Amino acid sequence: MKDKLIKLNEFLTDKFAFLNKKLKSKNSFIYYIVVISTVVLYTFFFNSNTVFSNKGGADYTTPLFEAKQVNNCKVELRSRKYDEKKHLVEFYVYSSDATDLSNPTLDFDLKEINNPMENIKLNIRRLDKNNYVVRANVPKKISVLSLGVATFNPLDASVEDEKDKEKSSNNELKNSVKFYSEYDDLEKVNDLKEKTSNQYLAEGATYEIRSLNKKIEENKKTIDEKNTIIDKYKENINRLYEDKNYQTETEKQDTDTKIKSIENIIKNEKDNINKLVKYNEELQQKSKKLSQKVRELSRK
Repeated sequence: MKDKLIKLNEFLTDKFAFLNKKLKSKNSFIYYIVVISTVVLYTFFFNSNTVFSNKGGADYTTPLFEAKQVNNCKVELRSRKYDEKKHLVEFYVYSSDATDLSNPTLDFDLKEINNPMENIKLNIRRLDKNNYVVRANVPKKISVLSLGVATFNPLDASVEDEKDKEKSSNNELKNSVKFYSEYDDLEKVNDLKEKTSNQYLAEGATYEIRSLNKKIEENKKTIDEKNTIIDKYKENINRLYEDKNYQTETEKQDTDTKIKSIENIIKNEKDNINKLVKYNEELQQKSKKLSQKVRELSRK
């Protein structure tokens, strides 16, 4: 993104110099309109908070498996693939409804940073209650893609009317969240063919298994860190006990208070470790069930 901002700065500098020169000529008004319009468009591309916001300032790309809240749903982007020869992208999206009652349907829009006012035509497949695949043909040259996600109730008779009303002035979904994908972060795939629902669901389960295994490893690392901290606390307690041999009664009371406080900290850390161990066991069980699901789907 730093290179993009440098290029933008160079572009604006050149255009303003060009504008200043042309303002002195007979056709100054026409050049003024053209240059200012171009500057406004480029400024919009790089600074829009609705279509392409870049709050972090470093990268546009939204991490895979990062959950975003859309009304009562949590939505995750689990894969993003790109066939460079066909100029075809494919997104795998997972959603979960917190209430588990309304069973809302997801709606999508897709834009490219070089043309943020235009919605790219989508092929949306809902595999089951939670899983979606979104495919689209995109321009030959892409920089950043923005996948917008919103919800609507399919039981509403006026769904299409409501969806039309939910379009804002810049032709994007209202009350939506954005998942950004820079070109370099798209998984490049040769001959990106459309799959059956079972094949996609098996693929989605595989993605989740990877995510669970990653969480398990992260928890193991946290457990190791906490055990290291506990060992240091125990060493501190041993030193305090040694110090008591040379202390007055009043000092010994203060030391006992410190020891008690550290012992409470150790107890809390051990409780947290036990919770993480139990959580890892649950994740491992879930991973096993998903592996079984993948095998079953692969046989269908």
